Amino acid sequence: MQRSVIIHYREFPQRTVCVLKHCCAAVLLVVLMAHLALGQSLEMDYRSLEAFYKATNGDSWTNNDNWDFTAVPEEDELDSWYGISQISGRVSELSLSKNNLNGIIPVEIGNLQRLRLLILDLNSLTGSIPAEIGNLQQLVGLYLADNSLTGSIPSEIGNLRQLEVLNLDGNALTGSIPSEIGNFQQLQRLNLFQNALTGSIPAEIGNLQQLQRLDLEGNALAGSIPTEIGNLQQLQFLFLQNNSLTGSIPPEIGNLQQLQSLRLEYNALTGSIPAEIGNLQQLEVLNLFQNSLIGSIPAEIGNLQQLQRLNLFQNALTGSIPAEIGNLQQLQRLDLEGNALAGSIPTEIGNLQQLQFLFLQNNSLTGSIPPEIGNLQQLQSLRLEYNALTGSIPAEIGNLQQLEVLNLFQNSLIGSIPPEIGNLQQLQRLNLFQNDLTGSIPPEIGNLQQLQRLDLFGNAFTGELPSSLMQLNQLE
Repeated sequence: MQRSVIIHYREFPQRTVCVLKHCCAAVLLVVLMAHLALGQSLEMDYRSLEAFYKATNGDSWTNNDNWDFTAVPEEDELDSWYGISQISGRVSELSLSKNNLNGIIPVEIGNLQRLRLLILDLNSLTGSIPAEIGNLQQLVGLYLADNSLTGSIPSEIGNLRQLEVLNLDGNALTGSIPSEIGNFQQLQRLNLFQNALTGSIPAEIGNLQQLQRLDLEGNALAGSIPTEIGNLQQLQFLFLQNNSLTGSIPPEIGNLQQLQSLRLEYNALTGSIPAEIGNLQQLEVLNLFQNSLIGSIPAEIGNLQQLQRLNLFQNALTGSIPAEIGNLQQLQRLDLEGNALAGSIPTEIGNLQQLQFLFLQNNSLTGSIPPEIGNLQQLQSLRLEYNALTGSIPAEIGNLQQLEVLNLFQNSLIGSIPPEIGNLQQLQRLNLFQNDLTGSIPPEIGNLQQLQRLDLFGNAFTGELPSSLMQLNQLE
């Protein structure tokens, strides 16, 4: 049977006792110093919050519960302050979205050095973003959107190497995008849209290999789209519309195989649509309208099996509409209006059975309207005006029972109006003027009870007006 052994401190040699005493004292000193450091850090955070409260008119906030500056709070008291979270006595989150903050962001914000989330969007903050924000090196989310901030984006923002979300949109920021933005190796969302930023898109943006959303829309950015944008292989949304970008669309954009939406409209882009755009097989929205693009629509566009919206209108595109466009089985909107497209409407367009809007007006299309257009039974608007189409209106057009707008005017269509047009129970506008249509006006037009506009002038109709027209009570 083993004996229990109890050793009294007096049994230790004197030297050992001294060592133990010194160790205990050292540990106690470390604890005391740590406690003192925590107290100093807590007071620094407290003073920073006090400066922030005063600078943003805290007495007028929608909610300022428990923001008390009569004494430095205890570690656990900070959690009761509205919008504050803390970890080990240090402020880790300042979240005051949509809380009626006004005034400026004070430089003292840079003293909250353990801050991970700064959420001040949807307020009325003015002034500039202080350079001291670059001190917040543990920050993962910076949300300053929808305020009235002015001035430039400070280059010191590049110090925030842990940042995952940067939302500065909806302000009045000026100046260029700092190249230091390329330091954000962890960044997933970069939203700078709806500001007044100028200069070019920095090539360093290609460093942001984790980026999923890049939105620079609605600024005054100029220059070309950097080829380095092709490095962003995790990118799902690329919004560069409403700027003053020039040059061509870089073929490297075809590397962005996770891309779901590509919006480059309302710029001054030139050159042709690169064939590499056909690599973007996850793409759902392709908006290239209101640029100065030339050349033909690449056949590779038919590879975009997930595409729902294809908007290429108001460019200077030539050539014919590729038959491969019929592969886009998910397409809901096809808008090629206002180009210089020639040739006939491909019969394959009849494959687009999800299509709701077909806009081919203001081109130089020839040939007849393919009867396959009658397959588009989800179609709400069919606009083929201002072309050089010939032949007759196909009877199959009567299958389009969701159709609200039918514009075939300013073509060279012949023959009579098919009576099947009376099947279009949802039709609100029927514009067939300035063609070479003949025969009588079919009485079935009287079935179009939703019709608000009927325009048949400039044709060669004969016979009497059908009395059924008197049934069109919505006609304006």
